[in-house]
Amino acid sequence: MSEVRSITYCSYAVPGKCLGVIILEGELDPVAADMQVHRLGLSPGNGQLMAVSFKEIDTDIPEGAFEVMWSNKNRIISDIEARILFEGASIEELEGTAVQN
Repeated sequence: MSEVRSITYCSYAVPGKCLGVIILEGELDPVAADMQVHRLGLSPGNGQLMAVSFKEIDTDIPEGAFEVMWSNKNRIISDIEARILFEGASIEELEGTAVQN
């Protein structure tokens, strides 16, 4: 049996703005994820980090989402590109508190 792949989705943001998303291989807690992002020279700037880990066998993520994340590891993904790749909205948008530019 093959090993189950896992990733950590890292989103850096300041109020009202996503600075970028980085996908890392493996299950990492936020401190380890931030250290890995800096080791790779991928920090998108000083913002609040949200780090969430996923396994390819997780059933609570949309079908195909894991493969999209896996194929976009170890690079900075802009806010606009992340919305397209992951078909998503920010937490602020979902909660109705997004700042309009």
